[in-house]
Amino acid sequence: MLAGQKQRLQTFAERRRRLNVHERIRENENLATLEREMPRFINMTMPIFLLRPEMERQLHQFLQTVGQNRVPSKLFFKKNGRDHALFYHKDLFVFIKYLRKQGFDLKGHEALFAHVLLNHLAIISFQHMQKRYGLLTLRGDSLIDVFDRYLHLVNETNYYHIDHLEYLRQNLISKRLVPVTTSQNKLKRQLKQYEKNHEDLQIHKFEKRMENNVN
Repeated sequence: MLAGQKQRLQTFAERRRRLNVHERIRENENLATLEREMPRFINMTMPIFLLRPEMERQLHQFLQTVGQNRVPSKLFFKKNGRDHALFYHKDLFVFIKYLRKQGFDLKGHEALFAHVLLNHLAIISFQHMQKRYGLLTLRGDSLIDVFDRYLHLVNETNYYHIDHLEYLRQNLISKRLVPVTTSQNKLKRQLKQYEKNHEDLQIHKFEKRMENNVN
């Protein structure tokens, strides 16, 4: 189980315990719809920015607004940047309308929707990274070993991309090389410091750039 997923599952389970029988039946129907449709939506849109923990609150705000049959204000979209706005307005908003045609009712189920979306996004992103790079950690590795492998394996333009950092974080957590509470920002700082302190990495990056510019 990926870090972060466990906490969301616990919150989800606690909320379900408070539902009555009819509410649980309705939620199960909604959950079945989401589990069927969400993977396709994630694979189509890949909103990687939502892997950042601070984005979860933004997602909930959007869902609460739409769940009340209100259109999010232009200010909401302006505050969140062009790419984020396009996802919310062009993709997520339309996806929710599509789900309504499938019988899904967002109102009262905003937390369920966010839970399923974020879990599927984390899993699918991890699977994509694993297919691309394989596992980053080996038995007996230290944190330095994994940093070194990551920086040699990944193209430098992707070092600090959200999906790559999250993949590195999950690998480190799985081997207990960093605490589960380690944030992407903290990991990014550690990685930058490691990169700065190792001249061989600078040479490696230079060699890669030279190779990419061979006629």
